Amino acid sequence: MKKIFDLALLIGLFLGLEAKSQNFDLEMYCAKIQEHTDKINGSKSYKSPTSNPIVFNRYPKKDGHIYMIELKKVTKYKSAGNGITITFDNGQKIERKNRVAIRINDNTEFEHFTMFKLTPEEIELFKNHLVTEYQLHRLTFSIDNPKKYQAYMKCIDKI
Repeated sequence: MKKIFDLALLIGLFLGLEAKSQNFDLEMYCAKIQEHTDKINGSKSYKSPTSNPIVFNRYPKKDGHIYMIELKKVTKYKSAGNGITITFDNGQKIERKNRVAIRINDNTEFEHFTMFKLTPEEIELFKNHLVTEYQLHRLTFSIDNPKKYQAYMKCIDKI
């Protein structure tokens, strides 16, 4: 009986530590969210770190918020055109026919960039599933550490 109690206690401790670890990770990501206060009207907007290839933005509006996503990637290849696809671990996709802008940076590399508004359903998709890859026109990129993008969306949504 004591062995069962000890085992149950160990499992409980492990699960408690795991939950604290997940909360700590979320708090770590939330601390990286940038806040901007408009000097004229005092409204606040929020942005996940811009050093990432996926950046989430939340802007105020009269009846709530607007959520935007920026997708970007620097490559040695130019792929000008329309079409964006974001793929998730459950097989769902977000697809847009938006234009992918391109500019040449100081290292003579091509910077691909696009930005668009997210629907409430797409916001939930980011909060509940992991991004596996995204495509900008014809170039497809895998995602390193997809949990951070899920965390950033959860953080921006709860602010």
